[in-house]
Amino acid sequence: MEARSDKAGTRGKANKASQTSKGQEVIKFKIEGVDHLTSRLAQVKESVRNKWLRRAVDKASRIARKAIRGHIVTGGKNWKATGLYKKSIAVKIKNYGEGRIIGIVGPDRSFKQIIGVRKLEGGKSGPGDPIIHRPANIAHLVEYGHGGPSPAGGTGAFRKGWDASARPALAAIRDTLEQGLVKELH
Repeated sequence: MEARSDKAGTRGKANKASQTSKGQEVIKFKIEGVDHLTSRLAQVKESVRNKWLRRAVDKASRIARKAIRGHIVTGGKNWKATGLYKKSIAVKIKNYGEGRIIGIVGPDRSFKQIIGVRKLEGGKSGPGDPIIHRPANIAHLVEYGHGGPSPAGGTGAFRKGWDASARPALAAIRDTLEQGLVKELH
């Protein structure tokens, strides 16, 4: 089994991630060497096929999430280490029909936590108002770095995590699909 990106000539690993208009990384894989699985998947009912594809993509996405979390550094001598960015990395599975099921791994937009209370009045907030931290709002800065008066380099945790988890994730997809086909066709 081998991963192939949508760019020709880059077998065995994903191409450099392209970015959407919202700055999200998009990595595409095509699984080669599993023709026997795809032909057998066509023999089962669509709902059964989608069930096992969802399970396979979910397992692969969770492997990627674990690898990404492993590359995120929590702690630094010049900033408050809360670990919230690491905790916010989540998995979402989407079904777009026709057997197109994708796994999204990244900071969850709904994840937020109160990290303190305001002491002074300012703008729309007053003293005693909670300070709410949403790690998804700073994800691009952590990943790619930023300039300014205190520039910081990016961590590249997502890129490192994707690279580290590519083969185990594809193996998990293959194993899950084989398990599902054995169960459904026998």
